[in-house]
Amino acid sequence: MYLDGELAETGTAPSPGKIENIRLAWTFANGGTRGAMAEARIWDHARSAEEIRSTSDRSLPANTPGLVFTSADGGWGKPEAGAKVIRTSDFPPILTKEEATALDAKYTRFRELAAKPGDIAKGKELAALCRACHLIGTDGGNIGPNLSGIGAMGTEGILRNILQPNAAMENGYRIYRVEMKNGDITDALFVSEDKDAIIVRMPGAPDRRIPTSDVAGAKYLRRSLMPEGLLDNMSDGQARDLLSYLLSLK
Repeated sequence: MYLDGELAETGTAPSPGKIENIRLAWTFANGGTRGAMAEARIWDHARSAEEIRSTSDRSLPANTPGLVFTSADGGWGKPEAGAKVIRTSDFPPILTKEEATALDAKYTRFRELAAKPGDIAKGKELAALCRACHLIGTDGGNIGPNLSGIGAMGTEGILRNILQPNAAMENGYRIYRVEMKNGDITDALFVSEDKDAIIVRMPGAPDRRIPTSDVAGAKYLRRSLMPEGLLDNMSDGQARDLLSYLLSLK
C-alpha cells in the first residue's frame, strides 16, 4: 500500500477469480467507506515507489504493460448505495498526455539545475518567498510545514512538493474554505474553533476570528495552500540557487 507515492505497508493475498464486479474502497464500517478516488487501477505486479509516483497523477491507456484494469478505460460500473460518480475541481487532477509531458519537462529541467552547485547565499535571499508561509529556523510564517530540515528529503522530494503541491499535501495544510452568509469566501489555514468563531490564518496577517453567526458553511478543500508555479518565473540561475539553499537545510 502506498500513501501519496510513499510505501506504507506490504502484504500478499491470492485473487484467483475474474476481475469483475469489483468492490473498490468497500468496508463493513457503519455508513460504509467515506472518501473519494480519482481513478482505480489493478496491476499484475508490485510496482516500485518511483513507478507509483511517476504515474499517480496521469491516465494510462488500457494496453499499458502490466495494467490489468483501469477505471479510465471501462468506467466505474454501477455504484452501490451511497456511492456516486461526480466531476469536480476539488480534487488533485488526473493529467492528460499533454499535461503530463509538460510536467515531465519541468522535472527534467529542475533536476538538472539542482544537480549543479548554486549560490546558497543568493538562494537564501530568494527563499523569502518560502518564508512568507514557512518557518526556516526561527524566521518565517506559520502557514505551512517547517522547512528547516527540508534538505533531507532530497531533490525528488523537494521538487515534488514545489511542482505538485496537491499530490502529497498534509491534511493540516489543506485549504480551509469559509463561506459567509453575505456571499464572501475566505480560503485560509484553519487554526481553531470555539462556540463563537472560527479562527483562520493567512500569510502576512494576524489570525482572523470569523463569527459563527456570519458563517454559512466551512469545509476543507482537497487542495494545498501551497501555490503552484513557484519556480516558473525564475531564471535558471535563480532556480539553481534556491534549490541549492533548500538542499543545504538538513
